[in-house]
Amino acid sequence: MKVYLEERKKILILMLSTNKKLLGLSAIFDGNNKLPYSISTYTDSRVRMIDIEIFRQLLKQNSAFSFHIINLLNENTSQIYGRFFSLTQKQLHGRLADILLCLANRIFKNKSFDLPLSRADMGDLTGMSTESIIRMMKEFKDDRLIDMCCKKVELLDIARLERISEFG
Repeated sequence: MKVYLEERKKILILMLSTNKKLLGLSAIFDGNNKLPYSISTYTDSRVRMIDIEIFRQLLKQNSAFSFHIINLLNENTSQIYGRFFSLTQKQLHGRLADILLCLANRIFKNKSFDLPLSRADMGDLTGMSTESIIRMMKEFKDDRLIDMCCKKVELLDIARLERISEFG
């Protein structure tokens, strides 16, 4: 799933999320009646809606549940802060390395995965043009950092990708 902002046909992907996650937590504060972002999925998904008033009541009555929700909010915030840091402080190679490592470590939990994102979505996620994504993915492949075949991606040299991400 992608969580994103959209304005005048421009998209900024804030974060990627895996299945079985609570989404929309930023809308639970009093006085808010809409989500500040959109969510879409890359694969067939099933969504379960939770009545906001019941959810708020659970937060008020169950401190363990509230603590768990606070942790989820902090995890989401940390991921979004990381995205903004990458977008504003890293060069293109570092941004791409960041996303590939995030996909492998956080989303798929495997160094080999089928990439459900289009090149345009990869661009929206990294603040790069589609053409730059295509060119840099080819560079990473030529440098034996990754292997690609159609939608299949395998990270070959994680240590080098981590260095590129760190100094990118």
